[in-house]
Amino acid sequence: MTRWKASSIHLALSAVVASAVFALFVLVWYPPPLFGATGGTRLLRTILLVDVVLGPLLTLVVYKPGKRGLKFDLATIATLQVCALVYGLFVAFQARPAYIAVLPYRATLVRADELYPHDPAPAGRYAKTPLWGAEPVGVDDPSREAKRALLDDFLAGKPDIDYRPGYYVPLDQRMAAIAREAEPLQRRMESDAPEHQRYVAWLRERGRNTSDGLYVLPLITPVDELEVVLDARDASVVGFLPAPPPPASK
Repeated sequence: MTRWKASSIHLALSAVVASAVFALFVLVWYPPPLFGATGGTRLLRTILLVDVVLGPLLTLVVYKPGKRGLKFDLATIATLQVCALVYGLFVAFQARPAYIAVLPYRATLVRADELYPHDPAPAGRYAKTPLWGAEPVGVDDPSREAKRALLDDFLAGKPDIDYRPGYYVPLDQRMAAIAREAEPLQRRMESDAPEHQRYVAWLRERGRNTSDGLYVLPLITPVDELEVVLDARDASVVGFLPAPPPPASK
């Protein structure tokens, strides 16, 4: 077997693994558009670079028929490649989107490694981080004393209330308060005539013929600027929109 054939076989096997990794990213841990919004693209690119490019390239360099110690060299390459893949998947798993924490004035995409399970400690379903997807949750309105403590913590560099699962509640419990503060999508469509048809098409893609009961909130993410659209009637996430450009300065 020539070194080119050995490298091609290694490349084919790596491509199969890469396809499985891509499916894991896009279908399980980082569903679009959260894939780009949380930096999943960068993570996946790094993992695939090591798995698909460097492994077969090293095989091309070291492979020589009849070479003494060839099996050891190939085993070392495979071991390094597997270790790098496992480490990359571990990092990706830790950084996966866990929650969309919704307050009346904003929503935050919270990664698993950003959660702050202290003050207060999470209980019930929120004591365990979701394994996939990004679960939409409401954020409870804390007492005056708790707000003061949160402000002190924030000034000390600790995470804000969005990142504390101890304050998470089912979204429907906070939907009325959110609807009072959030922007109705209907108002956005009426005030943004040039983009009206784009909103209509966006709704139709999601099987919606009306914007009644839908509200828009800015979504804080590590990378992209997005907005989340919520349905107040069933406390569900309808989808995501690109954030509108800032108004032109006069």
